[in-house]
Amino acid sequence: MAYELRDNSGSLFPNDKKTQQNHPDWTGTVMVDGKTYWISGWTKNSQRGSFYSLSFKAKEERVQQAKREAFNDVPTTQPGDDFVENSLDDIPW
Repeated sequence: MAYELRDNSGSLFPNDKKTQQNHPDWTGTVMVDGKTYWISGWTKNSQRGSFYSLSFKAKEERVQQAKREAFNDVPTTQPGDDFVENSLDDIPW
């Protein structure tokens, strides 16, 4: 049976893809009020002992960011490009 994410719960796993010092030590997914989030955790040390520093990012926010980045990579035509001028000539008025 597959793991089912339930409201107000989540899971955190060791980050086996960590390649840089600032990458999280732990990653996972949580659900709060029906909305899913990525969770990142770093193991840190202080004078009072070790602790976890956490950050959360909405999964939908990351999807939207990926779409924006992909859209920015799409070549666009500029005014004055032959493609634009020739395309307008081909439209029957």
